[in-house]
Amino acid sequence: MSGLREVAASFVVPGPAGVAIRDRLRVSESDAAVLAEVGMFLGSLAAGDLAERSRQGLVHDAASRAVRKRALTGRSSARWAGSITKATHDQWALARRGQAAHLGWLRGQIALIEARLAPPLGAKADKREGLARGYASRGEWHAKSRRLHGLKDRLVVVEADRAAGRVQVVRGGKRLANARHHLEAAGLDAAAWRERWRGERMFLSADGEAGKRFGNETIRVTDTGRLSVKLPAPLVHLANAPHGRYLLDAVVRFQHRGQEWCDRVTANRAVAYRIHHDTARGRWYVTASWQRAAAPVLPLQAALARGVVGVDMNDDHLAAWQLDVHGNPVGEPRRFFYDLTGTAEHRDAQLRHALTRLLHHTRRCGAAAIAIEDLDFTDGTSREQHGRNTRFRRLLSRFPTAKLRARLVSMAAEQNLAVVAVDPAYTSRWGAQHWQKPLATPRRKTSRHDAASIAVGRRALGHPIRRRTTPPHPDQSDRGGHRTAQARPDTRRREEPRPHLPGPRTRCAPPGGGAKAGDQGAQHRSGHPAEQQSWQQNSLPAQSLGTVPRMNDTSAAVAAAAVFVWLGMVLAISFLEAPLKFRAPDVTVRIGLGIGRLVFRALNRAEVVQVVVVVAAVAVGDPPVTVLVLTVLAVALLAVQMAAVRPVLNRRSDRVLAGADVPRSRAHLVYVACESVKLVALVALGTATLAAA
Repeated sequence: MSGLREVAASFVVPGPAGVAIRDRLRVSESDAAVLAEVGMFLGSLAAGDLAERSRQGLVHDAASRAVRKRALTGRSSARWAGSITKATHDQWALARRGQAAHLGWLRGQIALIEARLAPPLGAKADKREGLARGYASRGEWHAKSRRLHGLKDRLVVVEADRAAGRVQVVRGGKRLANARHHLEAAGLDAAAWRERWRGERMFLSADGEAGKRFGNETIRVTDTGRLSVKLPAPLVHLANAPHGRYLLDAVVRFQHRGQEWCDRVTANRAVAYRIHHDTARGRWYVTASWQRAAAPVLPLQAALARGVVGVDMNDDHLAAWQLDVHGNPVGEPRRFFYDLTGTAEHRDAQLRHALTRLLHHTRRCGAAAIAIEDLDFTDGTSREQHGRNTRFRRLLSRFPTAKLRARLVSMAAEQNLAVVAVDPAYTSRWGAQHWQKPLATPRRKTSRHDAASIAVGRRALGHPIRRRTTPPHPDQSDRGGHRTAQARPDTRRREEPRPHLPGPRTRCAPPGGGAKAGDQGAQHRSGHPAEQQSWQQNSLPAQSLGTVPRMNDTSAAVAAAAVFVWLGMVLAISFLEAPLKFRAPDVTVRIGLGIGRLVFRALNRAEVVQVVVVVAAVAVGDPPVTVLVLTVLAVALLAVQMAAVRPVLNRRSDRVLAGADVPRSRAHLVYVACESVKLVALVALGTATLAAA
């Protein structure tokens, strides 16, 4: 299959290497003022250190960092100087990695545009020859040529910055910095923007120190939750505790992983802390983080020993289906929906909720692994990859690929579940081709995403996506070969004919057994005694003669009882009480109408109750067509009487009771006709229900 790309091998994703937990600090006004002053002072030092590091260029070693640390020690303290230079060191390295990624993206875009500018207008792509398609029109070709020149100019600038060691970093965030020029669009005024800008540029972070008291000397949180901060030298006058420390009134209580954190600080193991101010909510938070010992990665075969739950990721839901070790789908497909619109907090909560339900479903299934596609749409969202198909590009941009996988790995590790990443090539196409239609039933609609989840799970298990097929059957032999697409690639003779086994071809009797074993007279030969004897065919099973399908016994009994109760009520009221009450002495027409209205209103209510019982019993009893048709007919007649005929009769009776002279109405005849047909239908329904039991 030369036109298909090579499929990469599946692998178990390593678990998380660190932990971060957060708690709100309910600080007083004085504590908030001190934290803001310390954070802004240290933030100004961090900004200056970042600028100094950028001016040093490509010199990225411990010696240059030590020089900057000595310069900052006199202006703050040795501990804060170490924290600031460490954060600057990491931020510069991160910016360099981002710069390298941007450089690769620019080169890829330039190569793609040049490849599409080369062929004539409207030329089709040829994957075998490696030729890209041409642009559709002269205007598009001209616009792409101009874009090519712009990308080349940007590439020159980025290459020069990378060669000189310059990076582009905005402390406080580039988006917030640009919002200063578009305050109305951002929904901010100048004062609110300035407050948020100061909050983002604060610096109140300190790395942990193993062996120190409670794991951190700069920002210390005791095992009882008391938080204190080591003040820099110019702000020592703000201290309210010994050794130049400021003790906050707020108490820290980590609800998530609180016991694990307490064990670390009690043992004086390193814990890093970060205090930040959410100006939009007016709240202060503290985040604790630490590294965990790397857990050994579970071998792939061990992770898949109890099957797997295949997951197909989409822009609005996760489609999941459980597979056993042989690659067969088990149970029903599951879908876990989420909404990725709105704020970042809302999107994150939606992802966590969907993943929590997925993990609980996996635990209930008994599987020990979740298979998910190893997706990366960073290049697929560009307009050069999909042209003017903006709808598809927006669809790809909504996929939470990196965030979802990172969250799934961290949450699955807490449930002792492994995450298996598989190559996403052709999973949707081949899953729909081989699994969507065979798994669809009248009561279950299998979607393309459900079929793709099966393809993902089978690829993780090492099976081909193609559904297992039985060998062709020209006769009882296996001359067409024994297809074992279900077998693993290392299984011997997986594509060879089934080995010949001694004995009879049928499996109903062992060799030499059976009623006619050794009796060669059973063969059709001339003069055989069987040809002179009479032969009588055994009776066929009842179902092969077209017998009426059977209902569930309980459902049939309940339905028949309700039908006959309904029938008795109709006979007693409509055909006995209604005509006889007018023959009683001293009963006028007005009195008879009043009694009739009360009686028939009660009858209709009782009939509705019987209808509910009959319909429920018939619905769950797998009824034959006759019972189903008679049930619908009886219910329809009652609905016509109550919705169409009874309102007309009620209006006429109201006028009679008011003393008006009303002519005879044909509505009574319609009601009597419906009642007669309903009586026959109920008799037939009760009889058919008993016969089907």
